[in-house]
Formats: sequence, C-alpha cells, structure tokens
Amino acid sequence: MTSTPDFVPVILGTNINAYNVARSIHEAYGVTSIALGRAPLPATRDSSIVDVRVDRHLDQPEVLVARLKELAAEIGDRPKVLFANIELYTNIVVAHRDEIGADYLVPLVGPDLAAKLMNKTDFYATCAELGVPHPESVIVRPGPLDGVGDDLPFPYPVILKPSNTDIYPRLRFEGQQKVYLVGDAASLRDVAARIFAAGYDDDLVVQEYLAGDESVMRVVNTYSDRHGRMRFLSAGQVVLTEYDPREVGNNNAIVSIHDPALTDSVRRLLDGVGYTGLANLDVMLDRRTGDNKILEVNLRLGATS
Repeated sequence: MTSTPDFVPVILGTNINAYNVARSIHEAYGVTSIALGRAPLPATRDSSIVDVRVDRHLDQPEVLVARLKELAAEIGDRPKVLFANIELYTNIVVAHRDEIGADYLVPLVGPDLAAKLMNKTDFYATCAELGVPHPESVIVRPGPLDGVGDDLPFPYPVILKPSNTDIYPRLRFEGQQKVYLVGDAASLRDVAARIFAAGYDDDLVVQEYLAGDESVMRVVNTYSDRHGRMRFLSAGQVVLTEYDPREVGNNNAIVSIHDPALTDSVRRLLDGVGYTGLANLDVMLDRRTGDNKILEVNLRLGATS
C-alpha cells in the first residue's frame, strides 16, 4: 500500500457498489475516494474512506458535467480516475466523454460501441456474428401486432423485454416490469401493446425462457485495456438473489468459479468489439445444452462486483 497516492478516485453514485469500489481502492492504495450522488445513501454516508458530495440534480447531464468540472478544479493536477456505478451516470458520461475526458481518466467505451452493446437488438446480432452463445431471440418492432408471437422458433413461456434500456425505465404505466414472462401469443401481444401505448417506440425482444433458479445464474466482471484486450475476469455462481421488490435484479451472494468455456466466450465478445474499461455481464446456464448464454453487458461493474 503506497503512502503517497498519486491519483484521486471519483465515483459517481453513493450506493453499495460505490462503497465496494472505494474499499477495493483503499485496500490496494490507501486512497480516499470522492463519491458524487443525489442522496447520502447508508452504504457510503458514514464511511471514513469515502468523501460523499451530494447534489439532487445530478441526474441532469449539464449539472453532472458542471459538478465534475468544479471538482476537477478543486483537486488540481493530480490524476483523476472516474468510475460510473449506475446506468444513468454511465450514459451521461459516455454522451459527454469529450468534455469530461479533458479532466478525468474515463475507463469507458465510446458512444458508438456503447449504443451497439446497450441496444438489445444490436447486442444479440453482435453475439451471433461473433459466435457467442446467447438466448435465441426474435425482434418485435413498433407497429401492428397482428399475428405477433404465433410462430416463434422456440416454445412458450417466453421472455419479453425492451431492447432500449434507456427509454423504457423512464416510462410509467400500470403493470410495468423490467422483464415479462408470458405464456402464450395473446398475452405477448397484450403486454407489447401496453408497452407501446405507454410511449415506448423502440424494439422489443422476445426470447427463449431459460428455466431455473439461482443455480443457473452467473455473473462476470471484467477489465479490458485501452487496446481492447481483456486483461482480468472474475466469474461467479449466484447462490442468493435479492427478493425485495425494490432491489430485484441484484445478487446477495456469489461464489467464485473457474469456467474456461465461459471465459473464452466473454473474451471472444469483448475483444471482438474492441471493448475498453470495466464491464459486468449477466449470464445464464442453459441446462439443455450446457452453454453459458450471455444475456447482457453493463458498461460498469455490477452491484455485487
């Protein structure tokens, strides 16, 4: 552990993952991190290794950029490394990379690759091109829904989810879910119609349902260098997920695993697109084939990284 650290970690977010990152950096380098967020959340609020700064308007791009510039001026010439820990901040940083990158080292991909990976339609097409195992999928585009779901190449029940994860979370309508498990074509058309009626105007993804509990869920965190080469990978088997409705999608317990086939698939995907920086991948084991199928890539560390 160095006694004279020569950089300042700046973390966007004050949640549990902000603490995870701050603690890892502190253990390695003895550095105190600065965390910017909209509220002083319990995970970091009273920590002695995190300097929490709060502005409830940080969800506005112009405010976040301004606060980062003010902080950069305050820190001065010491190198500043920026970590975005939730999708909202990640999207803002990617979109304003040119402004922010003048003051911070930003371990994130550029806007074109970010859009390609975050849009589920493009993402699954990329997986197919690179030969990376992923759930079999059908795209439903906005428009008439007559006959949609009647002739799928995989059986019901199926998963229905939005391709655009930037627009969809900002909508509000009765019965809204992150993903939907639907049992027949009529239900599929009904849910799709309600999503489009709420103002969603991008693709929907209909996907084969990979049955199973936590025992088929896996998570991967990676780092790729500036040349687009994956340098580090940590894979884990999920053993306990979060059942609180407000935290669904997060994992409470993960056991590290060694899976060469999974590592090869992740490397093929990330190196194949020239990925740089930190990534978090959700994976499910297809018990029928033994394949680890990649569901999505998040352009940041996972909440339980």
